[in-house]
Amino acid sequence: MVAAIPELLWWVIVIFMAGIIGQFGKSLTLKILDRFSKGKDGDEKGEREEVTVSAEPEAEVDPKELKKRTKEEKKRRKKEAKARKKAGDDGL
Repeated sequence: MVAAIPELLWWVIVIFMAGIIGQFGKSLTLKILDRFSKGKDGDEKGEREEVTVSAEPEAEVDPKELKKRTKEEKKRRKKEAKARKKAGDDGL
């Protein structure tokens, strides 16, 4: 039993190190993929959302109207992204 403790400890250390290496590899891979995906045109990950500033104060905007505008903006962005993606797939 006593002889098994150093071997058990060795395996615990090996498994722990494998987890650390695996986590580092995953993080590095995600960073590399993100860097490559930012360079492509029409990719949503590489694009930043534009912030629109309205001239009218927020206090005067009706909450229902604001919700409607937000919903319409989301639909418009989704439609544009779909069109860009479709245009990119046709070229292949």
